[in-house]
Amino acid sequence: MTIRPDMDGRPILVVPPPPPVEVLAARAEADVRRQSAAARDAWRTPGKDGVYQLKLEEAAAWRVAGEPADPSPYPHLAAEVGLTAATVGELAALWEALAAAWAAASAAIEAVEQRALKAIRDAVAADDRAAIDAALRDLAWPVPPVR
Repeated sequence: MTIRPDMDGRPILVVPPPPPVEVLAARAEADVRRQSAAARDAWRTPGKDGVYQLKLEEAAAWRVAGEPADPSPYPHLAAEVGLTAATVGELAALWEALAAAWAAASAAIEAVEQRALKAIRDAVAADDRAAIDAALRDLAWPVPPVR
């Protein structure tokens, strides 16, 4: 909005036309993607995804091997037992529980994101600016438990 004088010098408010629905949709989609990335980041420690995957694989291999008392063939288990959990079994169970919680959260985040993106696409098809706003209004991202 700007103010400019009319032909008689009186100020008038000039309101630009609203942007096309496609522009609003592109902004809304970018916002949804930013929010979903932030929701995912709340569940993870940046840079440790590969480490978590290795830990989970080691826990699974340890279980398949019959849960041996010597964790030395499993370097992450051996390095962390006694620090994060008292026993190898407790540590493996913790890693498995964290992986299961992340899997559930990841699916929930994906569902919220995809529903919002579909609502935005539908709003564009209907040329409905209000529906774009509505698609962004009630996004409920899962949050990790307090640590």
